[in-house]
Amino acid sequence: MYKAKERGPGEVETFDVEMRAWALQRLEIEHDLHRAVERDELRLHWQPIVELGTGDIVAAEALLRWQHPERGLVMPDEFIPAATETGLIVPIGQWVVESACQQLKLWRQAGLTEPGFVGSVNVSAREIETGELAAKVRGALARFGVSASELCLEVTERYLINETGAGLDVVNALNDIGGQLALDDFGTGHSSLLVLKRLPIQTVKVDRAFVQGLDDGDQDAAIIEAVASLAHALGLTAVAEGIETETQRRKSHELGCDFGQGFLFAKPQPPAGMTVLLDQAQARAGSSVPHDGSPPRFSGLASTVRA
Repeated sequence: MYKAKERGPGEVETFDVEMRAWALQRLEIEHDLHRAVERDELRLHWQPIVELGTGDIVAAEALLRWQHPERGLVMPDEFIPAATETGLIVPIGQWVVESACQQLKLWRQAGLTEPGFVGSVNVSAREIETGELAAKVRGALARFGVSASELCLEVTERYLINETGAGLDVVNALNDIGGQLALDDFGTGHSSLLVLKRLPIQTVKVDRAFVQGLDDGDQDAAIIEAVASLAHALGLTAVAEGIETETQRRKSHELGCDFGQGFLFAKPQPPAGMTVLLDQAQARAGSSVPHDGSPPRFSGLASTVRA
């Protein structure tokens, strides 16, 4: 059933020996996942987001990992589907938001981040559908003393195509408390210009599939340039995902992307590793780091977006 649902509506699957092994493994993951939160087995790794023109770290995305006591570090692709199917993604998502806010506070208190540094977290459709996401975000911000502008929620575009219902309500509620919203993996789903036009989105993230194609030809370059131009015309910022080579970085910048993230800059790091990167960035910047309350650079053109 799970396999058929993963393939899409109206699909069928034949049960065989390999599927039985897969089903048993999934059942084991579900069982262990129920106790992962209470046993403090979940981890956040952080990947820096840099300003392509300067190389400065201006934000970081929190990426979920599971430190399984027997299987070691488990990547999200292995457990997020089970968490989503069982509904565990909702409490896990709340843990992610709270942990991200706590870490942002620690970095700020240590003087490692300048005003306007933003932490991004991914939000699932199940969390949006509960209708409680905005209240939970508001509670986490208050608990750790983090301003709404320091947190960006990343939502895959297909979750926001329908402008009615829980999705729209949650987005507007987040906007009301000053939270930022990024449209993730833009261009890979049922892209809708109405989403960019009508919803209070600050950032568009260009999918890595287009960025990694920059080494091969001009078609991906044309798509990235079009997305970046569209974003700027609407007062949004554009982030290029999955940058792995200097050519991809240079071309992404030339094509209009404001920011970028990927292995070229750093792989996802545990908090301690990300702390080292921030400390090194501060050392390079020296006295040039602005602490004068100037507008956050990660917000960029987003300050012109309509409320």
